[in-house]
Amino acid sequence: MGHWNGTKYDWINNKNIQWGVDNVTKLMNMWGNHPAVYALEPVNEPWWNSDIPALKDFYRSVRKEIQKVNPAVKFVFHDSFLPYANIWNDLFADDDIENVVLDTHTYMAWDPTRNDIGAYCDNYGSRLYSSDI
Repeated sequence: MGHWNGTKYDWINNKNIQWGVDNVTKLMNMWGNHPAVYALEPVNEPWWNSDIPALKDFYRSVRKEIQKVNPAVKFVFHDSFLPYANIWNDLFADDDIENVVLDTHTYMAWDPTRNDIGAYCDNYGSRLYSSDI
């Protein structure tokens, strides 16, 4: 995404981000109308320190490329390990969310409640419904 100095990005590598968009365009042009293509997720697990405005711009650009070729293909995006509505609610307009899917990975294998199914489910639910950012 750019140069991370341990605290923030010193700069964003827009050329690299455009490379990602261009590759999605190529994939969609080649396979976007194939009956086996149901959804596309352009990046798996961008990290929690991703520059969110840059990531959102990337997601919007990729979705436009998908829609140009086949608007029925689901656009899937990972939440960058930030599953909070207040971060993602403005990604697309409320009337423009058809075929958009949020992908969240809540890793809980080492959760201290893993041996108590009720507590585990409560903890999992609280992680998904939190908006504390």
